[in-house]
Amino acid sequence: MINKKSKFVILVLVFLALIGILGFLFKNYQESSTPISTKTSQDDIANSLIKNLRETNEYLLYQNVEFLKKNSDLLETNQYLEDNFSKQEDSLQHTPKITNPLKEESQKNLAEVSSNHKNLIGNCKRIRPQLAIIIDDIAFIRQYHKVMQLPFKVTPSIFPKGKASPNTPNIAKTAPFYMVHLPLEALSFYQKGHDLLLNTDSKETIQKKIKTLKEDFPDLTYINNHTGSKFTQNETLMKFLLEALEQEGITFVDSRTIAGSVTRKYYQYHPKPSFNACQNTPFLERDVFLDNELDIQKITANLMKAIKIAKTKGYAIAIGHPHKETLLALQNASGYLKESGVDLVYVNELIVP
Repeated sequence: MINKKSKFVILVLVFLALIGILGFLFKNYQESSTPISTKTSQDDIANSLIKNLRETNEYLLYQNVEFLKKNSDLLETNQYLEDNFSKQEDSLQHTPKITNPLKEESQKNLAEVSSNHKNLIGNCKRIRPQLAIIIDDIAFIRQYHKVMQLPFKVTPSIFPKGKASPNTPNIAKTAPFYMVHLPLEALSFYQKGHDLLLNTDSKETIQKKIKTLKEDFPDLTYINNHTGSKFTQNETLMKFLLEALEQEGITFVDSRTIAGSVTRKYYQYHPKPSFNACQNTPFLERDVFLDNELDIQKITANLMKAIKIAKTKGYAIAIGHPHKETLLALQNASGYLKESGVDLVYVNELIVP
């Protein structure tokens, strides 16, 4: 016989079971009656938002920035290589040489542009404002490929051949246009694996290093400095460096890693003709750093600042690095850049009256 207490327990269990069944049925009913649009998968949402990146409206651009900040792992990007270059698995020390059948044609086209520059662009007059974006610190082929996937012209600045970047001359052979990112001594920073020009170097040492650089990169015409907050403030050493570059036909692009750089001062007292017929200056200098802070929204704001400078003075030079945040911000802004009224060009295509 079942006593009253047992009956009560059974009734409670049955009641709880009925509540559970009714709750389950009610939940299924709610889900089945929910509009299809609210059940869109996360992948569909991501695809829809990525499609919106093509919009050129500034408001949408900032909306996309927020999306990228939250979903950067959905997009394939490369990791920025900082102090541990020598530890990377993709070191090219033993990689076969890279060849590119389009390289010869690209170089031919660039040569034609250089020799006929005045005629091609109306006596070296800009048709529209120009923006040159330089991506520094290229040491490996994977970085280079990621940068070159951007849907507009970007100038890769490649480290010289060294322990941290053993195969960069081979990378340069595939590039339609490139620069070399020359390491110079900084005030309080040293990056292992790079052969820096130091404040203790002699004139002969500097000349020898630039000659070696030209041997490794025979078609090199432009360089910019990697770090150099100490070196670029030394008038004597910068004189030695700029003279050595002039002897090799190389134009210096001052990254302006410190406000006290003496490059402009040197050329004020030692005026030189430009190697580029359409650049009425023997040197160039950076206007904007894109990614001093690794924040997509701030990188985007800096890019817009560079566009405004280009529209004000006719051209601008922006420098960034192969951080995933930088590449995402640039990719995200591709539609906006296309409609900005500014032409994206390589550094050697800048028109500087």
